[in-house]
Amino acid sequence: MGVSSIRQSTLNMLFRCGIQFQYRFEKGIIIPPGISARRGSTVHTTSQATHNHKLLKGVDLPVDYMEDLAEDTYRRLVNDRGVYIPKSEVSEKNRLIEEGKVSAIRLSRLYAQKVAPMIQPWLVERTVVANFEGIELPLEGTIDLVETNSHLRDIKSAAKSYNQAAADCSLQLTQYNVMFFLTFGYWPPTTSLLVLVDLKEAKFQEIFTRRTAACLEPYKKRVALAIKSIQSGIFLPTNPDNWWCTEKWCGYWQMCPHAGGKI
Repeated sequence: MGVSSIRQSTLNMLFRCGIQFQYRFEKGIIIPPGISARRGSTVHTTSQATHNHKLLKGVDLPVDYMEDLAEDTYRRLVNDRGVYIPKSEVSEKNRLIEEGKVSAIRLSRLYAQKVAPMIQPWLVERTVVANFEGIELPLEGTIDLVETNSHLRDIKSAAKSYNQAAADCSLQLTQYNVMFFLTFGYWPPTTSLLVLVDLKEAKFQEIFTRRTAACLEPYKKRVALAIKSIQSGIFLPTNPDNWWCTEKWCGYWQMCPHAGGKI
């Protein structure tokens, strides 16, 4: 088996496309993420920095510091770890990368000005490992933010607004709540997706949801089935009409025998 723990991202990839999962975790072929993912990682870094600063000093980082940190972080991620550019867009690579940098700075500025002041952090980018009884692999993940009132937030960046179902049906939020419960013995009273929407006039939205004990057993069964699927070594390709099954959104497109709906 190519995984030693069950992360939310592992499950998402397995459920999205078994072939993609096989390339990444069974064959060890790592394709760097795209520009939007590098932007998201940058925002996570800047938000983490200001929350840690508030934990230590009681105040948020200055806006200009957050902007500089965003630029430095984005450049480091792209230059040192790479970025996936679809073949059809290679000629626009420099422009796309620059736009991604501007976007990362814009969203980090928004976070510093509008979001960070309203947050009282307790746990920041907390890595948690928790075990389901009877499940051989542990759950593992890094929770973005838990406030002093135990409100759990996950921070996203996106090109457009999310809807309520994005929070209510999020496996990531379910796994984070389950891990929180298995670690601390109670469920977060509230959970939300905090989405930084990358428009010319950037905005943020917060979508509230909740997980309770009712989701524990169904999620355990889902994890158990995922492990059985991985152990079987049978990985099914995604439905070819899914939007992510294109060269633009999948770095494994060029090597995939099923790309473009091929049998």
